[in-house]
Amino acid sequence: MATVLPSDRREMVLFGNMHVQPWTDNKAALQLGDAQVLAMKNVAQAAQDALDVAETTRQSARAATEAYYAAVTALRAKASECVRVIQNTAKTTNNPAIYALAEIPAPDPRSAMGPPPARPTDIRAGLNPGGSITFTWKCANPRGVANVIYFVKRRLNGESAYTLFDTVGEKMFVDATIPYSAGGASYMITARSGQQSGPSSEVFSVAFGIGGGGGVVMTTSADEGLRMAA
Repeated sequence: MATVLPSDRREMVLFGNMHVQPWTDNKAALQLGDAQVLAMKNVAQAAQDALDVAETTRQSARAATEAYYAAVTALRAKASECVRVIQNTAKTTNNPAIYALAEIPAPDPRSAMGPPPARPTDIRAGLNPGGSITFTWKCANPRGVANVIYFVKRRLNGESAYTLFDTVGEKMFVDATIPYSAGGASYMITARSGQQSGPSSEVFSVAFGIGGGGGVVMTTSADEGLRMAA
């Protein structure tokens, strides 16, 4: 049976539904009993129904996740805009009490005098079950550099310019909004601490549907070649 029945679940559902009719029509010649062919029909239909439910649920979950990430990205961008305005107000009015009114911490005066953040390196990508991609990296920031924020810029395939995609306080971000029709995207990451920005990472790209299993391939602008395939 190992050479007859497919190991892939989807192919097994297709196999079952394709063979119900010929096995029923030819049950006498095949020496299959009425109970067997009826049970085969029922379990094949049950498997098809379960697959349909799983697909619907998966698509709904992915849509919900994409909406959640998009909403948080929009919130982060607007909050960042407001914080910049508040910080500028406190600076131009020379009124540190503004920070207390806004309930945000005042900038560390030492951070403006310290070294800039380092360049993000060793960027990795991982394909998640729902289709989103998680990126991680390293950034060996100098001693004394604190409160580092990472600015992620993205350019979809076919677009001409990079735009701000996300700002994160950790060395990771998730992109669940790449249209599959775009085929992939390119990114740059820049670390910032206070008013100082470090050098941007090299450009790195992800592409769908290539690299063996039709998953995701990541390359860098330095032509380092294949870094990840899932």
